Amino acid sequence: DLQLPRLDLQVPMDPGHLSQVLTNLLDNARRHGQPARGPVRIEIGCERIPGNGRIHLHVTDNGPGIAPDAAARLFEPFFTTSRSGTGLGLYLSRELCEFNDASLAQVAHAGTGCRFRIALPDADFKKD
Repeated sequence: DLQLPRLDLQVPMDPGHLSQVLTNLLDNARRHGQPARGPVRIEIGCERIPGNGRIHLHVTDNGPGIAPDAAARLFEPFFTTSRSGTGLGLYLSRELCEFNDASLAQVAHAGTGCRFRIALPDADFKKD
């Protein structure tokens, strides 16, 4: 599901970096977001945060979520819960975000599954 409001947004982030981060998050959601029953459902959403001008992109799946002990280590290099993973995807994604004055975090949300948020600065935001 793609849930994007009609906003004319310009974000000062390298498009290749943003693409790599989103690809990694979507791939992780596809691989690890399998619910006990039914298909994987992935939602991508976007919103502008009033007051600070940041744009939040979020990627949410409907899977089992992340165990608390694993959640504490998600962004460590070489940490993985997968036999085939390198443990570098989330680490590199967060580094790419920070390089572009953005941030990447796992956030709590209502419901099951896992949600990651990319907080991006808005190039056009004017403070009052």
